[in-house]
Amino acid sequence: MYLLSENGRRHLLEFLRNLTPQVLLLSTAIVLFVLWERSQHGAWYLTLFVGTTLLFLLAARANIENFLDNGFSSAADIAAERDRLKGEEVHGAERIRHILRYIWRERRKTFFEMALVLAVVYGSMISILITAVVTALRAVG
Repeated sequence: MYLLSENGRRHLLEFLRNLTPQVLLLSTAIVLFVLWERSQHGAWYLTLFVGTTLLFLLAARANIENFLDNGFSSAADIAAERDRLKGEEVHGAERIRHILRYIWRERRKTFFEMALVLAVVYGSMISILITAVVTALRAVG
């Protein structure tokens, strides 16, 4: 498994470190949503909720894109595909889709390894987030 190699562990830990701001942003967004829902004049809460939600989405996309760009860069064929897409100026979600499709076609084992890591990490993040939301609701309500 690539993610258990020395380079893979380094990129996996970087990915995990980048989850902290995502959890903070999404937890804040949910607290702001609850405050907006319970407030009579909550335009500021709604504005802040939308802003922090957008920041969360941007951070999550950037983290996944960074993981795909760097996490599998030692695999020469995946790195070559990534560089080809950069040369063609394919960016954002489209590049993520292309790289995932390439990994699925050429390296199924790597694809499942990556999918498992993302599922476990984001699953853990969601369980922490649910705990934060329940705690916030108890504190506010």
